[in-house]
Amino acid sequence: FPGIDFMQVYGLTEGGGTTSFVPSQFLTTKVGSAGRASMHNEIRIVNEDNQDCDPEIVGEIAIQGPAVSPGYWDNEVATNEAFRDGWLFTGDLGYLDEDGFLYIAGRKKDMIITGGMNVYPTEVEHVLLQHPAIADVAVIGVPDPKWGENICAVVVMERDVQLDEGDVIAFCREHLAGFKKPTRFVTVEELPRTMAGKVQKYVLREFVMGISTS
Repeated sequence: FPGIDFMQVYGLTEGGGTTSFVPSQFLTTKVGSAGRASMHNEIRIVNEDNQDCDPEIVGEIAIQGPAVSPGYWDNEVATNEAFRDGWLFTGDLGYLDEDGFLYIAGRKKDMIITGGMNVYPTEVEHVLLQHPAIADVAVIGVPDPKWGENICAVVVMERDVQLDEGDVIAFCREHLAGFKKPTRFVTVEELPRTMAGKVQKYVLREFVMGISTS
């Protein structure tokens, strides 16, 4: 599409829509970024103690602005969890670089803690999608009595291709730290998604746990 500019946008309904965006002139220099805060918005990255994180450190994304909702209708519990001190805590994880550009690491509830180490599924998924035999993938945590959680990759293989687990693990070793490598692979025909296209990871967890106990 010659002559067409592309703009990357990050936002959520209760956040007023567009929270941040990447102007077209930064698309090649800030690859993978969700951009800077939109006009009138502020973005913070906070840790578990509600302290601002340094650049490049992953934490929860909190936003503030006149378009941000004051809360959830008729749901005081959810409102008190997400809206605190004038900020909306999105439940998304990310970091800001030195230039104030936002990068998304995934959903807070999807973060995997294995052996005391934090693993962000989005990072592992991005690596696995570079493997030529994998068409689609979702990474989830499954309970483990020793490590707390193990990393499980639910993969959709390219047509007429069988999973070579050893080959994929070797590929992961080249691109990921050892503790971030999946220890289990499950193949499916397709990933369950919402109408908006988001992977329903809770469905995958139930499916994988059902396989483990059957």
